[in-house]
Amino acid sequence: MMATGFFVGRRLGMYPIESAIVNACHSGQGGTGDIAILTAANRMQLMPFAQIATRIGGAITVTLTLILLAQLTPIRPDAGRSGCCLTVSSWLSPGTLSRQLHTPPLQATHVPIGYC
Repeated sequence: MMATGFFVGRRLGMYPIESAIVNACHSGQGGTGDIAILTAANRMQLMPFAQIATRIGGAITVTLTLILLAQLTPIRPDAGRSGCCLTVSSWLSPGTLSRQLHTPPLQATHVPIGYC
C-alpha cells in the first residue's frame, strides 16, 4: 500500500514519500498507529492528513466489507456441489438470513410496553 501511495503521490505532483507515509497510516492502529508511524518518520506535521486517512479509509473498508459479506450465501446442496462453499449472490435475491441459511427463525418475544 505504501508503494501505491508513493506512485500515486508522484503522479499527482505531491511529495511521494509523504503521501506514502499518510497511506501507511490508513492501515495503522488508529490514532496510536498514526502517532507511531509519523514519529518514526519524523513527520508529525502530517497528523491531520493521517487522521483523515485513518477515519475515511477505515470507514470505506468497513462499508465495502459489510456489503461483500452481506452478499455471501451458502451454495445449496441440491445444486450438485457441497454445501460448505460460499458464493456471491445477486443483489436482488429475496429472503431473510434464516431462510438463506436454512435455519428456523427465532421465536418472537413479547415485551410489554407501557403500563397496560
